[in-house]
Amino acid sequence: MKKLLLVCLTLALLGPPSYAQENSVLAVESYRLTNGLTVFLNQDSTANRVFGAVMVNAGAKHEDPSATGMAHYLEHLLFKGTEHFGTSDFEKEKPHLDSINVLYERLAQAQADDERESIQLLINEQALAASAYGLPNEFDKMLKSIGGTGINAFTNMEMTFYHNSFPGHEINKWLDLYAARFQNPIFRSFQSELEVVYEEKNRAMDNFQRKIGEEMQRQIFPNIPYGQWTVLGKIEHLKNPSLIRMYQFFEENYKAGNMALILSGNFDPAFVKPIIEEKFNKLPAGTVEKLVLDQPTPFKGTEVAKKRMTPVKASFEGYHTVGNNHPDRLALDVVEYLLFNGAETGYLNQLMTSNQITYSGVIPMTFNDAGGLVVFYVPKIVGQSLGKAERLVEAQLDKLREGEFSDEMLAAAKNELAQSFSSNLENVTERGIMIGRAFNQGKSWEDFIAYPQKLDLVRREDVLRVAKQYLGKDRIRVISRTGFAKGTKLEKPNYKPIVTEQKEQSDYYAEFEAIPALPFQPRFLDFEHDVAQIKMQGGHQLLVANNPINDLFELEIKF
Repeated sequence: MKKLLLVCLTLALLGPPSYAQENSVLAVESYRLTNGLTVFLNQDSTANRVFGAVMVNAGAKHEDPSATGMAHYLEHLLFKGTEHFGTSDFEKEKPHLDSINVLYERLAQAQADDERESIQLLINEQALAASAYGLPNEFDKMLKSIGGTGINAFTNMEMTFYHNSFPGHEINKWLDLYAARFQNPIFRSFQSELEVVYEEKNRAMDNFQRKIGEEMQRQIFPNIPYGQWTVLGKIEHLKNPSLIRMYQFFEENYKAGNMALILSGNFDPAFVKPIIEEKFNKLPAGTVEKLVLDQPTPFKGTEVAKKRMTPVKASFEGYHTVGNNHPDRLALDVVEYLLFNGAETGYLNQLMTSNQITYSGVIPMTFNDAGGLVVFYVPKIVGQSLGKAERLVEAQLDKLREGEFSDEMLAAAKNELAQSFSSNLENVTERGIMIGRAFNQGKSWEDFIAYPQKLDLVRREDVLRVAKQYLGKDRIRVISRTGFAKGTKLEKPNYKPIVTEQKEQSDYYAEFEAIPALPFQPRFLDFEHDVAQIKMQGGHQLLVANNPINDLFELEIKF
């Protein structure tokens, strides 16, 4: 007889008013340093690592329209070191870096291709000379030396977020290094990183799904940054980068009052606070005036545009909705779920499961200052016109607007949205990013994680009102005919690749290695205390472990 092992993960039920108030694992302490930096500390003794991040409230929307792509490119360069690390001899490296700065300003003014090519070759000569001293991978090397994983960063329209995970006993070194990386950074390997950004841009232009999203953002937000340029920037600006303007973007936006330090995981707040005070108070003080965007230009009836951006004919209908902080955001989340969801119960899902249409779905576009929603559909390849598919989709939208959904469907939508939100809180990496999102949106942590409770208060009449208000006849319809518009490729400049062996190390690296680590204290699963073992009839065994974070549970049966 095969033995049955039943593993059941049950969870502690957390009630209103707030997860953070009821659960110490989700509690976040926040305070400000004297230079204005906001610090968020989320101690989680159940975690086996620490997630650390520094975020900046500076994204693509904060760029000068004449120099886009700055925020994303800067993200790349802030991995390349400072005056003190990332170089074996900064004094010898500096003259070449200064020449590169001047040459890039000449390149930004150049018009003719042959002139641009000659300047790029001069830049390449100086970059090769600088590479004799540069150690552009030293930052990553130091993080990996302390067991750092997930070393990365991301830039979006709203912010830039630098992060990785590391063992808690190495928190001394991590704090020192992350504080150092934002002090007097040096944008070395500029030419090499430009090639990396070129490749990202070319891949984005080859991805028709991404191109659809960008085109719909242009149509929905024609008068504000969300639709005027992408995070990667405009091609003409990538061809004419300015190091001086990039330094200006850094100096204007990377001020302590515009930044936050986030720690989530297994660490001692009392221990790290004085270290944070000492290290991060060195960041440049100052605040940044909040950017306030205009509202998107309203549609007048159904406006129509025709493009070539899909391999088959399709239609995309764009609506104006609201941003992250608008009171209607919660009800709109429910509306989006009722239209299309992973459980395939949405109105648009029903068209596919009943084989009435080839494909249909939604693309939410929710930013801090504005929002949009795209409803798209692809008719059957044979025997169905775009007009007939449109009528089917419109009939489903009418059902939503008229409230033809059961109380069970509404409850399921709210439960699924709440469960997805709550499950993300279980992971310290996702939790850390969510802390950053709350800061970026100007919300308290308690208010941010009260999302499931606030969602529960959404009523049927709220859903009907927002469905009628935002998914009406004022919209943009983009009809995509078969085929793709001819794209523009960013050609890689014809210069020699820069290869550095990087056998040397900076003086800072030696200081970094000398920073003492805390005693390593591994915590193993204790079957006597961490897991309840229950003998069942037939000799089966039930193992029960408590979830300390939320009221979700998983059931696993093993034969």
